[in-house]
Amino acid sequence: MFEFNSENPFARAAARTIARREKQPLQARQRDIYESHRHRAFSVAYYMTGNELEAEQILANTFVTAFRAAEEPSGPDVDAALIQQLQQRFPLLSDAAPAAPSSDGCSLSGRNVKRTDLEEAIQELPAAERLLFLLRDVEGYTSAAIAGLLRVPEAQVSRSLFSARIHLRQAIATIQNNEEKAAARVNRKPGCRAHALLAYYDAAQTAFVADLKQRGFSDAEIGTHAGLADTALALAVDPALVRPAQVAAGARGGVRAGVHGDPTRATAELGRLGAQRIVDSSVAAIRAVRAAGPQPNPSLHK
Repeated sequence: MFEFNSENPFARAAARTIARREKQPLQARQRDIYESHRHRAFSVAYYMTGNELEAEQILANTFVTAFRAAEEPSGPDVDAALIQQLQQRFPLLSDAAPAAPSSDGCSLSGRNVKRTDLEEAIQELPAAERLLFLLRDVEGYTSAAIAGLLRVPEAQVSRSLFSARIHLRQAIATIQNNEEKAAARVNRKPGCRAHALLAYYDAAQTAFVADLKQRGFSDAEIGTHAGLADTALALAVDPALVRPAQVAAGARGGVRAGVHGDPTRATAELGRLGAQRIVDSSVAAIRAVRAAGPQPNPSLHK
């Protein structure tokens, strides 16, 4: 369902910066530590709370705690401080019953997931499962690393993560079914015709992303909001929608700047590739619905 890098997220940054830090004064090294970990900590805090101001407070408290415990805290030290802050707000060791696979139509097979649907569905997860999903499937921590961080058996992490993924699929399916139900309600009106155009999102967030990966772009660049994919599409449709001077700043700002990805290498040429995918898939879906003929209008039988 999701493809993320499974390597520990702070290991790469630590390997690149450790030699440089040794030559810096303490204050500069501490600032480097903060910059290396703040985006990850804020991202987790934001998706746990759904509130930017609360996430900022958690971020600040996390680093205050980490720097009080160690003059130069490591990645695991920062993570431990973050978990401590989250545990003060959420029941992270919940014993709630795990989810079971559903047979009520809550399947994502053959469906694409809109970014907004995914973000909404994440908020529907129980807090403990939400954290596991964020750490494992978004931030790329191993199950063993998460178990050590939360001080629980790895088997418990695996079970809860499995339950989280089922709950997430069910929530997304419910959200997407709501779009189809909304179209059905419109179609009850005489003379109205609506279609839940899920093929649009499939082209934009699956086919187009696959095209970009084939051209050597990474998931981290492509992103999920205002990254390379979104910026390229905007450049193709209307270049005035993109402020070139702000692209690099947005990439550096990360989640806190509203950017999930790296838009610096986006081009109109790449965007035209995605736009064509979207138009072709959407038109094909509309034609398929029209070829199937008008559906019975329940309002006409009342």
